[in-house]
Amino acid sequence: MKWFGRDWGAPCCRVLERGETPVGRRCAKCHKRIKQGDSGIQRGGGDYAWHVECFIRCVYPEGATGTIYQRHQ
Repeated sequence: MKWFGRDWGAPCCRVLERGETPVGRRCAKCHKRIKQGDSGIQRGGGDYAWHVECFIRCVYPEGATGTIYQRHQ
């Protein structure tokens, strides 16, 4: 598992290797293409990638992401 893009302050940004942004790959959650400047997580040698917001939505219930981001701003 690797992270890509800008560091968003999560522990994974300190313990995981930073990878290249998988530009053009579709997000496993929202299915939109990942663009240069996006941040997120990838695994499986880059076979799977998520925007950071989409990855969080896979783990936390709907509506929780606004609360999480308010604490870090």
